[in-house]
Amino acid sequence: MNNNKNFWTKMKRWQKATTIVGLIILLIFCLKACGGGDDTPNTDPTTPPTQSTEVDPGTTTPTPSPEAETVSMRLIGETVMRLKQGEEYKEPGVEFLDESGNIIKEDGELQSEVVVDGSVDTSKPGHYVIKYTYGDQTKTRYVHVSEETSGETDENKSGNNDNNSNNGNNGNNSNNGNNGNNGNNGNNGNNGNNGNNGNNGNNGNNGNNGNENNGGGTDDEDHRPTPKPSYDMTGVSFADQSFVYDGKAHSIYITGNLPAGVSVSYSGNGQTEVGRYTVTAHFHGDKNHKPIPSMTATIVISKATPNMSGVKFDNKTFTYDGKPHSIFITGKLPEGVQVDHYEGNGVSSVGTHTVKVYFKVTDTVHYNVPAAMTAQIIIQKDGGSEPDPEKPSYDMTGVKFESQTFVYDGQAHSIFVSGKLPK
Repeated sequence: MNNNKNFWTKMKRWQKATTIVGLIILLIFCLKACGGGDDTPNTDPTTPPTQSTEVDPGTTTPTPSPEAETVSMRLIGETVMRLKQGEEYKEPGVEFLDESGNIIKEDGELQSEVVVDGSVDTSKPGHYVIKYTYGDQTKTRYVHVSEETSGETDENKSGNNDNNSNNGNNGNNSNNGNNGNNGNNGNNGNNGNNGNNGNNGNNGNNGNNGNENNGGGTDDEDHRPTPKPSYDMTGVSFADQSFVYDGKAHSIYITGNLPAGVSVSYSGNGQTEVGRYTVTAHFHGDKNHKPIPSMTATIVISKATPNMSGVKFDNKTFTYDGKPHSIFITGKLPEGVQVDHYEGNGVSSVGTHTVKVYFKVTDTVHYNVPAAMTAQIIIQKDGGSEPDPEKPSYDMTGVKFESQTFVYDGQAHSIFVSGKLPK
């Protein structure tokens, strides 16, 4: 009897011990399941998560070329871009400037060393960050894709007390406590990480200081910098200009005064050949102002016409002798100009004959052919005279020369003109 009693007493003690051990194991399991212990991730919104400093062994950091010490990288286009959902995103890229601030024209060698980190999916509304790294230089572009919803602006879409918020309004779908002050998913928790109405919730849809989704974010959190002012380019112009070919290089420049802190560089200047050329003026300011649009103008270089002032082609008078007569230019022809042919030479008949001389040039790319010259051959009758068409005539009005009769008286007789001769 006593043995049976002792047996049952031992069995009860064993059951109590087993129950206590089971409760301890269950308690440890519950603590781990609820986020307790050393492995619990940091959920305090005031403490930033620790970032890993490990380097991915599969990532290769590009070694910049020696030019990286003398060139600077800058973004092409706006630092902050805003797109609608579904709108195409075109990557503007970056460009490089030399020590003087001039844009470097390069064949892609520098671009090949730029590492671009990030992408934009315009089918999904959100904030995207694109980073460009060249050597130790880094530039960042922010792209905001807003949801395409009629009747709502971007501001109305943020913090609008949406009744269908992600984690349930006012605790309808909360997982861990409706009013927990520090509850991870508490709907009304003052510091809840995912609380929809949490005043400081990091992901709260209606949180007053929520950073993402529909939280009423601040300008810094939304990457909305103060609008940059524009430079006043009033009075600055860039006009077309024409030149005549002379074998020298020709360039054109802006006129007017640039604003303080603005410089200009040109592409397309220094033209020598005949033709039309577009020249672009690129303006460079500081990063605190909006980029200045480039200006374009045209250089026109036309063919030169040889200077024929030292060449003469004069009229000439001949007395008829039955032989052919010709006339030719006198003086020195400009370099590169030759007589092509004469037209109308070799005449022998009495009268006035027109002769033309035609020219040609050896360099037809840069020079115009000089205009033809005209002169006259005048062939007079033997002993006669014909007026030179290019010379003026005297006014002989009032001058007469009349016949007169005399009676022989053994003396010499003569007749004379009457009237007043011109001076």
